Amino acid sequence: MTSSFRNTRFSNEILPFSRAIIQLKKTRNLLRRIIHMSVFPEIIRHVPQRDYGIEGLTVRVDHTSTGTVYFVSAEKEVHFPEHAHAEQWTIVVSGKCLLTMDGATRTYQQGDTYVIPGNKKHQITLCAGYAEVDYVDDPCDGEA
Repeated sequence: MTSSFRNTRFSNEILPFSRAIIQLKKTRNLLRRIIHMSVFPEIIRHVPQRDYGIEGLTVRVDHTSTGTVYFVSAEKEVHFPEHAHAEQWTIVVSGKCLLTMDGATRTYQQGDTYVIPGNKKHQITLCAGYAEVDYVDDPCDGEA
């Protein structure tokens, strides 16, 4: 009976600990989402958001008289198959991406910049936690 009592006591002590671990994991995941959402400052979160129908991708678009500015963040990995558009200049705010042009793949990460020439075919994979600011040389650019 003593042995059974110890097991019950042990279970009663471990159960709250297990619940605490589960709660910590939920809190950690929530904090990751909050941190991801605050990659851009509050002023940027007022820029209109465009829905591309891609889960985990947030895109805010601001049209200017000379081009279009995109504030892009990826909560999950997102892959864009080969496509082309007007010239694009990008600065990586956080995370990393893999850009393929002319058969060569390069990795860009926080602080890096790159230019995609106009009408140049390319494909890109945004890793989870990635954020960038793009300027596309097309004031009426409705596609990305």
